[in-house]
Amino acid sequence: ERLLQGASCDICYPGSGSKKQRPTSLTFEYDPIGRDSLFAERATCGAGTYPSTTTVGVINADKLAQVFDVSLGTQFTVRGPFDTNTEFTFTPSSSMDCTIHTSCSDPLVPGDQIGPFILIDEQSACAPPSDCECVICDKENKRDFDSLTLTYFSDGQDSLYQDEDKASCRAGTYPSPATITMFNKKGATGETFTVEDGEEFTVSMDDWSAETTFCFELDGDKCADGCYIHTSCSVPLAIEDQIGPFKVTSGGACNTCGGPPSCECVICDKENKRDFDSLTLTYFSDGQDSLYQDEDKASCRAGTYPSPATITMFNKKGATGETFTVEDGEEFTVSMDDWSAETTFCFELDGDKCADGCYIHTSCSVPLAIEDQIGPFKVTSGGVCERCETPAPSLFPSTPPTALPSSLPSSTPSSLPSWCV
Repeated sequence: ERLLQGASCDICYPGSGSKKQRPTSLTFEYDPIGRDSLFAERATCGAGTYPSTTTVGVINADKLAQVFDVSLGTQFTVRGPFDTNTEFTFTPSSSMDCTIHTSCSDPLVPGDQIGPFILIDEQSACAPPSDCECVICDKENKRDFDSLTLTYFSDGQDSLYQDEDKASCRAGTYPSPATITMFNKKGATGETFTVEDGEEFTVSMDDWSAETTFCFELDGDKCADGCYIHTSCSVPLAIEDQIGPFKVTSGGACNTCGGPPSCECVICDKENKRDFDSLTLTYFSDGQDSLYQDEDKASCRAGTYPSPATITMFNKKGATGETFTVEDGEEFTVSMDDWSAETTFCFELDGDKCADGCYIHTSCSVPLAIEDQIGPFKVTSGGVCERCETPAPSLFPSTPPTALPSSLPSSTPSSLPSWCV
């Protein structure tokens, strides 16, 4: 409830009232036993007995007339844009006509009843309205991301964060199935997908620009129609937000919905530089970006890795560790007499012991934590941290990119020591 959540959960409130920030739609539930609003002081809709069955009419700022047949419990959505005051007319009981203030000088609060109209939390600023919340990036946190996992819905919706100036993908009906090709603002072409209603897919781009365009193919024309979303982080890009037909499922450091790990333990970090003799890892060919170790600290990133794989460890000083042959989902324990800042994992290909490779950070200036997956290596236990008794939900995108990360070229990476060639 708003009294517990504070103004951040309001649909809009004083200070958010520019026309761009007004709600694009409002959803109500009808209750003929009207009540005075707790917050909307300017509303003329108030306490009283309203018709048990009636027709409610609304005209928005674009002069679009909307009519709803309502009775107790009926929910209906009024589409904007909204004027300062929005009038609700009752047919045939015109004496009950009343207004609600919709320019945000009065708070519009989910759950508040304004006359016979209970506001439903459709576009709350507490969004995403889900059991998990994560912002991939925004103006204050311009984090890099390699890919986005989206779910396609033919019933398009307006974004909670990206208004029409930032995203032309808006509410409406989109084709299903649809063949879609991506382009960035500079004209670079990304992938092409054929998707159906409810289908999840992962998109990647070498250079995400301010606008990423999704072109829809119609009658052989690859870009007969299209729309764009904002991907340079000046406005939030958040999971569970639907931007037109595209619901953001995961990306960057944001997992698919499922919550935090069922157990948490940091083996070591900047504040706790504990020694550890070994690490137990689980190998996954679907590599993921670490939640804690960015690309400056770990070159093991999201991508597809070989399975089975023969891997040899090296520390930064050139000391050789163990060699393992592992398959997808297999657990193994690695040890090193001297863990350095970077521990390199070399992948054997065609008899070349270090044809390819990547490193993770193991000197604790950034967290090394169980349940974090760093490239293909999920940390299972080590040092003071024991394994989770119950496997934790995945913290990472369920569908990784199909190409190897840029930090794992087909030849030996320049970041690897010369002795690893």
